[in-house]
Amino acid sequence: MIQTDLINLGAGTRDTGIIDFAGTGGSVSLRNLTGTGRVAAVNLGPQAAQGTGYSTASLIDLTGNTADVAIGTFATSLGAKVAANTNDLSFDTGTLDILSINMAFAKGTGASTNRITIGGGTVRLGGSAAFSDAGTGTLTLATAGSGELIINGGTVTTTASLLEGTGGTGTATVTLNGGTLNMGGNNIGAAVDTVVLAAQSGTLQNVGTLNGTGGLTKTTAGTLVVSGTIAYAGNTTVSEGTLRQSSANTANDASTVSIAATGATLDLTYAGTDTVNKLFIGGVEQPAGIYGPTGINIPQIINSSGTGTLTVLTGSVAGYSSWASVNGATADRSADQDSDGVPNGVEFFIGGPTGNTTGFTPLPGVVNTAGVLSTTWTKAATYTGAYGTDYIVETSTTLTGVWTPATLGATPGQVVITGNNVKYTFPSSGAVNFARLKVTGP
Repeated sequence: MIQTDLINLGAGTRDTGIIDFAGTGGSVSLRNLTGTGRVAAVNLGPQAAQGTGYSTASLIDLTGNTADVAIGTFATSLGAKVAANTNDLSFDTGTLDILSINMAFAKGTGASTNRITIGGGTVRLGGSAAFSDAGTGTLTLATAGSGELIINGGTVTTTASLLEGTGGTGTATVTLNGGTLNMGGNNIGAAVDTVVLAAQSGTLQNVGTLNGTGGLTKTTAGTLVVSGTIAYAGNTTVSEGTLRQSSANTANDASTVSIAATGATLDLTYAGTDTVNKLFIGGVEQPAGIYGPTGINIPQIINSSGTGTLTVLTGSVAGYSSWASVNGATADRSADQDSDGVPNGVEFFIGGPTGNTTGFTPLPGVVNTAGVLSTTWTKAATYTGAYGTDYIVETSTTLTGVWTPATLGATPGQVVITGNNVKYTFPSSGAVNFARLKVTGP
């Protein structure tokens, strides 16, 4: 047990200060002089301007031992330093309770790197009920240098917002790569003094706004769960991995959702719907509608549980590019992206702009009705093309011969369109042996 009201590490011109508890499996307690309250201040790195060229690195390493640590203010790099300085606090077991954070406050010409790394355990930031000061702290990750809160495991609960210093020129970052960050309805960043949110995996709970009107971007593999109250107003982007949303966001109705065509999914595990303005798949704007397994079913929006949907208010005119983005196909309608023998254009005709037809797509056979042969293609209800302009039935006497467009009409050798059914009837003379559907638009 360490009982003190003040810890200064690395404050001198050439100083490096380290508190590292040898071995693992023990217990560590850090409290004030009376043993019941918070250590008033823990300071790492220079506390006044330093012109020395000596780089320094200060560290408090609590990992591997069950910790009971309570700190009033954790501060780093309070003074600008010519040389580089690095300051780290690492924790992974037990309880870490910090009222206020003031990291990376000053920076000289040298780099100033400051980190709090959480690998497990229970962490309370901004004040807590345990000390009757919940919500009274301030959590400034950086002002001039680089300050980062790294969460690889455990549960971190905040009763204050995670911020960059007002008017700061540094970089404040929150990296979530496992574990849980429960913001308690508080914000990450502000409209001007922004915080980089590197949301990779783990769980983000009860988040307020993100950098004012900013949004959430996921760029790495793995699953990120967003749960509880979700109140950010900005866009949602999933470039890789899975973003699992366990409740609807009622604050982002005017936003845009963007999902990569492959390797990325939006998993809606809530009940009900989340309304957004626009949806892009693989950079291609999608039509308006209700998306999800119970609505417009596309592989990028799923329900691993629940029945959640995404309601898109506005969108593009439904066309081939939408189908191509859903199915990972090229712009060539005559190509066969899934090697099932059916051209992309025909799969678009059958599946519609948002239809997932990847895999085997069956084509109609020839029907013999009292000696009259015919074949019928059924187009998707959402396919909006016009006969003769966007699609057409072509006939030939041989597969290698000349293909001739069939006209609309009720006699054999012509095409009849009834609802979504496009029916071609072969002439009785046998002059036509083959018929195919060709799709060129829209």
